[in-house]
Amino acid sequence: MVELIQTDEYRSLAPGIAILMFAGLRPSELMGNRDKESLDWDKLVLKPKGAHKKPYIHVAPEHDKLKEGRLVEMEPNLIKWLETVPQDERVGSVCGQKDCQTKYKKLRQEAGLKGMHDIFRHSFGTYHYHQYSDMGRTMMQMGHTDPKTFKDHYHNYNPEEDAQHLYWQLLPKGATLGRLVEFAS
Repeated sequence: MVELIQTDEYRSLAPGIAILMFAGLRPSELMGNRDKESLDWDKLVLKPKGAHKKPYIHVAPEHDKLKEGRLVEMEPNLIKWLETVPQDERVGSVCGQKDCQTKYKKLRQEAGLKGMHDIFRHSFGTYHYHQYSDMGRTMMQMGHTDPKTFKDHYHNYNPEEDAQHLYWQLLPKGATLGRLVEFAS
């Protein structure tokens, strides 16, 4: 996926896919649906001022599945993905185009992800939980409320050796962040 979102065909989806992969938002929270608007760039706070010290995504109640809203802290690699978009282009919808959902479906098909609707969210939950070993923190990030559902999906999974560490090191081509793995397109 990291390679595909760096190609000319899918580069416009890179910020959104990175949000799905590294912040665990639901596709409907990012792209909207018939009941809600898509996520706008102004909800991504890369340089917080005031009480919040770490960059975050404000998932407003009208975007949140539970209608409660939440603040999702951004991991350093997500920030690098978002910074690939020039500051003056970070306006309006993060998806940035009317055919975002169509292109997203095509990308998922090309990546062989047919039928795995929440694969990016599930990857986030699994790797976040196993990286930080804090079920409450991961549940809060994801907007999860049911510990049983969370445990059924994420708790008992045992990722291979360094998988949960390497996941947070996936960066766009040319970006660095200490000792990280770079995937060129």
